[in-house]
Amino acid sequence: MRYQIFVYILLLAFPLNAASTASKSDPSKPDGLNFIEDGKRGWFWYEIEPEPEEESEEEPDPPLMAKPEPKKEPEKKPEGPTPLSAAWFKINLDKFRDKAIDSASDEDVKAYLYLQRVAMDKAERFKNTYMKVVMGNSDLDENSRYPESSGGGRVLDESSYTNSKEIFSLLSERVGIFFFYKNKKECPVCIPQTRALDTFARKSGIKVFPVSLDGSETDGKNFMPFKKDDGHFEKFGLKYTPAVVLAAPSQNTFQIINQGGAFDASETIEKFLKAALYIGAITEEQYRKTTPSRLPLIDASGVKEGFITEADQPGNVVDQVKTLIPESP
Repeated sequence: MRYQIFVYILLLAFPLNAASTASKSDPSKPDGLNFIEDGKRGWFWYEIEPEPEEESEEEPDPPLMAKPEPKKEPEKKPEGPTPLSAAWFKINLDKFRDKAIDSASDEDVKAYLYLQRVAMDKAERFKNTYMKVVMGNSDLDENSRYPESSGGGRVLDESSYTNSKEIFSLLSERVGIFFFYKNKKECPVCIPQTRALDTFARKSGIKVFPVSLDGSETDGKNFMPFKKDDGHFEKFGLKYTPAVVLAAPSQNTFQIINQGGAFDASETIEKFLKAALYIGAITEEQYRKTTPSRLPLIDASGVKEGFITEADQPGNVVDQVKTLIPESP
């Protein structure tokens, strides 16, 4: 009897159990079949409900580290010149002077005067050494070019003039001078230029051919007969009068000596000889004989590769410059 009652109670409880497990069974099958198939799972009150899985929180990626910028080294200020050197004075002395002028204070004026004293003493020391080095050194002494004494200079001038006359005699057969001019009213500067060229023609024997742009005559007594311009003024590329041109017909060349201005007789000789040298009518040696200075000029075009000119190697500079000095005649 007790057994029947237990079975009865159990059957009454079964539908509740089946209903509670239906959600976990296949809904397409009868409840009994589900129950039988799930019998191995045991009684429902023993079944342990699976705990919900905790969502794993993904750890965020670490922030990207900014690439460290390279450390900038502090800019080195360029070193200035050595204090109280020539370069230092060139930059700073005027600043001290200007400040002293603006403020007129005892301190500023005194500072400027002391600095000026240093600069003047440095200049004096340089001058003394300069004179010592130059004295007796024919390569450096300008007295070797032209004597400082009036007597020595006069002798060289006379010698130069004698040599110039020989050169003039030689050139008189090779070259001539064209003198372009206008009347006195339109070209007042033509008057002094006419006189200087007239004196030059008389002393040198060089022929001067006057060319008039307006048909006016000239006052040059030692000139060749004048001619009216027939286009030579333009052919020579001239623009102003008076104009003086050295021409060498045999060499088919010319050299403009002057235009638009005037020069005296002595300047005429100097300019004429230089122009003759430029067009190759005389040689460098011939020209040098007509000047008071007898020392040849240094030709720097002969410098070879590797020439050392560093200021910290003065000995090398001296030795190499000496190789450029031509021998005296």
